[in-house]
Amino acid sequence: TAKKAGMKDAQRIIRLVDTAEYKRRQAAPGIKLTRLAFGRDRRMPITNAYNEGSIETFIREQWGLPAKTYVPQRLTGPAQKIGIFGGTFNPITRAGLAVAEAARKELGLDEVIFIPTNKTPDKSTEGLVPGGTRLRMILESIRGMSPAFKISGYEVRKGGDSFTVDTIRHFRDKYPVGSEFFMIVGTDRLPTVPHWKDAAELLKIVKVAA
Repeated sequence: TAKKAGMKDAQRIIRLVDTAEYKRRQAAPGIKLTRLAFGRDRRMPITNAYNEGSIETFIREQWGLPAKTYVPQRLTGPAQKIGIFGGTFNPITRAGLAVAEAARKELGLDEVIFIPTNKTPDKSTEGLVPGGTRLRMILESIRGMSPAFKISGYEVRKGGDSFTVDTIRHFRDKYPVGSEFFMIVGTDRLPTVPHWKDAAELLKIVKVAA
């Protein structure tokens, strides 16, 4: 019974993803999709600049459902300003969305990527809902907001402890040369940044926005 309920939930999520389309003119410059991804002339509020596939594919894989294979290519073109907004998002809050919108406007970001962690090293996982569910909550929360808002399941898909420096390294290799990365951090987490993994390198490759 639980399995059938889970399958129905996954299928419902997939339908939501399939129907929540954005026209190409609404998307951030340079983001590319193919017809194999979401159909002709469609856009989704999902960053596809890196090889991790769509949210639809992710959800299908979580439930053992068949999925099309989509391997996006690295973006080319002018450098971009990318905001990386990581957190457990358990759940995402209005305050978090407000912070993301403020950073987008004040820094002139081309994209703000919401990245739910798989496991934060210094936080308990008690009460943490599955990554797929948190991705869905973010997707629903940013619906109708700025088309610059994207979501990524990179850390959830990677598994294990989530380290910001690893995520930044991943994204740096997927965007045009010269792109700037801004790490959006809450004021409560800002004092802990110097103690994060490879903090010295992290602060060289990303700018902190708090």
